[in-house]
Amino acid sequence: MSVTTNAAPLKIAEPWFDEVETKGVADVLASGQLIQAQRVLELERAFAEETGLAQAVMVSSGTAALHLAMLACDIGPGDAVAVPDYTFVATANAVACAGATPVFVDVAPDTYNMDPAALRSLIEWMPAQGGGFRLRMIMPVHQFGLPAEMDAIAALALEHGLVLVEDAACALGSRYRGGKIGAWGRAACFSFHPRKVITTGEGGAVVTNDVALADRLRALRAHGFAVPPHRPELVEPGLNYRMTEMQAALGLGQMAKLPAILDRRRRLASLMTRALAGLSWFAPPQAPPHLSPNWQSYVGLLAERVDRTKVIAHMASRGIETRPGATANHLLKAYRDCPPAMTPACPVSAMLDARTLALPLHPLMQPADVERVADALRAYQAE
Repeated sequence: MSVTTNAAPLKIAEPWFDEVETKGVADVLASGQLIQAQRVLELERAFAEETGLAQAVMVSSGTAALHLAMLACDIGPGDAVAVPDYTFVATANAVACAGATPVFVDVAPDTYNMDPAALRSLIEWMPAQGGGFRLRMIMPVHQFGLPAEMDAIAALALEHGLVLVEDAACALGSRYRGGKIGAWGRAACFSFHPRKVITTGEGGAVVTNDVALADRLRALRAHGFAVPPHRPELVEPGLNYRMTEMQAALGLGQMAKLPAILDRRRRLASLMTRALAGLSWFAPPQAPPHLSPNWQSYVGLLAERVDRTKVIAHMASRGIETRPGATANHLLKAYRDCPPAMTPACPVSAMLDARTLALPLHPLMQPADVERVADALRAYQAE
């Protein structure tokens, strides 16, 4: 039986702001310089240092970062890009908005990430499909902050001469075999949406070791105008994907908190997994030993017999926000038949679409909040 609660609502995600961010934004407003100036440059330097890449290009959103990466790598009509089927639709949308075709790859059931075996099958399958498409790029996603299997994916990209760009929207602070995320391909794209590890409200970044690519990204984000030290001329048609100084002020404050944010998330995730031990109908997320996630989200798998809609309603009655994990993109109306010849089977993704559940996890939570979530889930089991 569901009951209501007087406890404060527990959100699935909540950013950690304090007087540092408040003062940073106030200083920007007082300066009158609101668009892409000194603070954006400072954030770019700090982010490049954090990720270990030579160049960081700040933009207005994570989706803008993905779109610019497509354009800067000359991906367009007639090209196909391999993307994981089970993820937020921004990845596929960025491909489509560049005029290319997203081709969906099934994912592994334990990590929710692009399955290298399925990727190899897709690469071998595509030439026989015709339709005028050629596979040009692989864009793996580090889903929920758990790194994809980059050794195998990068090897496939090299073997078949494909461009590799990482969708690292969720993965700031994650580690793959002890190394930082972002250096496997030509570029990597990050997001600063409020559900991410650090946030600027909206905002994103492209990181790369390719200076020429970074220069092109900086032009494309500013209508196509070359930026200093190059001559200030229009070098190609571009977009307005510039980051504001207010966003950058938030980002600088968040970057200073990043070590503490990561530590809190990891401790809370460990507590959550222990608290949910023995719950037979909910399988907590797992991280193989060579992967170190940032725990951007805590997404587990419900048993097939469990009605997810009822679980979400049950948790909401106790003031706890929960959501489905991610989406099987090939099931969405916009991509269901687009094009029919490019829709390989993705059964694992379809299963995860129906059965994953995201629980609250953010740096403002306390151990008592973790127990509250676990108690609420156990209470549903008892009904």
